[in-house]
Amino acid sequence: MKDAVKHIVKKILMYLPGKLYVKLKGLYVLRYWMNIKEPKTFNEKINHRKFYIANELYALCADKVAVREYVRKIAGNKYLVPVIFIGGSITAEQLESYGVGFVAKTTHDSGNVHIVNSINADYNKICKSLMSGLQSDYSKEYYEWWYEEIYPQIIVEKLLLMEDGSLPVDYKFHVFNRQGKSKIIVQIDYDRFTNHNRSFYDEDLKLLKFSNNFPSLDKVIVDKPGNFPRMIKLASELAADFDYVRVDLFNVNGEVYFGELTFAHASGWGRFIPAKYDLLLGTYWDVKKQ
Repeated sequence: MKDAVKHIVKKILMYLPGKLYVKLKGLYVLRYWMNIKEPKTFNEKINHRKFYIANELYALCADKVAVREYVRKIAGNKYLVPVIFIGGSITAEQLESYGVGFVAKTTHDSGNVHIVNSINADYNKICKSLMSGLQSDYSKEYYEWWYEEIYPQIIVEKLLLMEDGSLPVDYKFHVFNRQGKSKIIVQIDYDRFTNHNRSFYDEDLKLLKFSNNFPSLDKVIVDKPGNFPRMIKLASELAADFDYVRVDLFNVNGEVYFGELTFAHASGWGRFIPAKYDLLLGTYWDVKKQ
């Protein structure tokens, strides 16, 4: 019953003007009324970006195909995950022909991602989700305008696995560029498909005492990956054109691979506990009229 009510309320809110919808949802999720015209907090600045900043690089770099060329020009081919297929449509038979060990996703939205690592995969269901996703307009619900500028496609990439067959750690580097200097907050998500926890660290992988949307595991990292400085360097290079961007990287058996660039973490509705960290991360971000 609660889910049905939430769905109805969500549909009603969608007919409101964009800025009002964003603020009302922010009031519900974040527990405060956002000032997106003159932002101070991290979430306010993300939503400010949606309505007041026009940067053509957002669409290029949010496109899961086009961003590959962007990464290639900056860092070379070695950080790119091998591609199996790119196209405007796909069939269940085609997906099944790839066997196991691939990731299929749409290029113009967030979340429509399918990891196939089992012969029992439901290829028909995956195909239906991907083809349906090609018709969706992510920008309409989340007001991230840059997704509307992306040509919808499907991309299938090789699945990256650790030597023991497990999925690699997905490191998300929140890179803030201010006055010629970078500030980096590292996010690591644990057990995403079972008991999702999310922890944050500084550039030396020292645990930071706050959570964002998911409980913090409070996991102290004793052994820093040997190639972590290379990851920091790559994240900084890929973020150099922006005042803020989240750079997702994978560390796989000593090799680093690019995941994606994200310009609106949690779409600007990521609740911080304690709430003071929303404002603290906002101080790292010097919003520029890009």
